[in-house]
Amino acid sequence: MAPKTKDGDVVLAFSGKWVTWAHTFTAYAAFISALIVGVSLHYHKIVKNEHYGYPQEWFPSVSATIGDRYPERSFFMFFIAITSGPRFALVGLWYLLTKRPGQQLSKYVAIVGIFRTITCGGWTYVTSTDDHDWHDIFMISYLVATLPWTLGCLALSPPNPTTIKYRKIFGGAFFGTIVPLVYFFIQHKVHKIAGAYTTYAFFEWTLVLLDVAFDAVTMLDFDSFEVVIKDVTGASKGQPKRDSGIEMHKDKPVVQVLNQSFLWTDAIDAVAEVYHGFVFWSMLTSLGLCVWYFPLWNMGISGYEILVM
Repeated sequence: MAPKTKDGDVVLAFSGKWVTWAHTFTAYAAFISALIVGVSLHYHKIVKNEHYGYPQEWFPSVSATIGDRYPERSFFMFFIAITSGPRFALVGLWYLLTKRPGQQLSKYVAIVGIFRTITCGGWTYVTSTDDHDWHDIFMISYLVATLPWTLGCLALSPPNPTTIKYRKIFGGAFFGTIVPLVYFFIQHKVHKIAGAYTTYAFFEWTLVLLDVAFDAVTMLDFDSFEVVIKDVTGASKGQPKRDSGIEMHKDKPVVQVLNQSFLWTDAIDAVAEVYHGFVFWSMLTSLGLCVWYFPLWNMGISGYEILVM
């Protein structure tokens, strides 16, 4: 039984680390499911770029995987939509964990976190196929905002040696990966070297894994948090707050009518009443039209008219 407090009954309570677990699972599921479906259905199409195709290029980039083809694009968008809830909750919990009186850094980091989430939605739902320029704008904005988010999280990190160590590892590896990423992109785009885009794709996927892993460290911080949902009016127990002006329905208070238990006989009666009402109003509104239509167009009584009558 849920613990009871003076503010109401606790309907649901869970550790804050499950917010991070949900975010990590759905984020990885979005990318991995799109990769598996894309390789299974459109392998040769998604590894092909403007210069080369298979076998010179044999591994797809993130953009080609999540935005070029159906249904892998839909898998990615579906899971990213689910990820948005835990993502906003993660940013909110991090702000609550790190805010201090007179300190503004936690607010700034929270704003950056919300901005990153919005730009993630931008490059997710505006694919490179739809509008390459806007897709790149959202993607670059996301990467640029990652720097203050990472540094801010490191600065605000609670004094836990384990979380600080992992944040430094994942954050440093993330920004260290950008250097070879840019190098191989130039090799592909400018020098048109075969196979360079495949190497670039590996670094691009590494960025994804490190980005999600950096935020996954918060599960160690949120273990000290408990998310509690309370019912302060008793509605979940079938005891809504009453007032002096109770509306009556069939000589019974509406509250009493709504609180009755479910019965199959009542459900069958409701279905029967709906059907009878449908038949009644259908006949009432259509019979006159039918009787008027047939004599007008057939110029006389017919079997149809007799059947209707």
